[in-house]
Amino acid sequence: MGFYRHFRSGPLAYALSLPSSRREDAKLKEMAFEILRFLGVDHLAYKNVNDLPFGHQKLVELARALAVKPDLILLDEPVAGLNRSETDEILNSLEKLRETGVTILLVEHDMDFIMRISHRVSVLNFGRKIAEGSPQEVQKNQEVIEAYLGRGDIVHILERIRQQEGS
Repeated sequence: MGFYRHFRSGPLAYALSLPSSRREDAKLKEMAFEILRFLGVDHLAYKNVNDLPFGHQKLVELARALAVKPDLILLDEPVAGLNRSETDEILNSLEKLRETGVTILLVEHDMDFIMRISHRVSVLNFGRKIAEGSPQEVQKNQEVIEAYLGRGDIVHILERIRQQEGS
């Protein structure tokens, strides 16, 4: 269904199974398989998506989004609810996708994932941007630390650990 905007034949041509619609259907199926191969899930092509593990369902969602051939893809918590190996699979797929020139904008609460994949990070706290920069810069930002860890003893303990590691 992700190729809907690429259809050239109309509903009548498909209903009548005209040669043009059959050719188009074969071409679109091959394009779909290419995307599934790119994401490493082509072996699941004939399975019901509801029967797939959650991580593979997320990859199928990504494949559907890629079918429209985007220049920019927006992802909202792509690794929410996934285990470490599923997260790594999504990470690898997104890295491959980024190498093709597609820009990825994502909202995610898994900070380890963000730090592993991002070139640039913006941090919001109650709708206000409190930091922006490389993952390393943002991790060290005092306002980010306070917003996400609080201002209590744990922050001071982490600061001491960080200072000791730096010496």
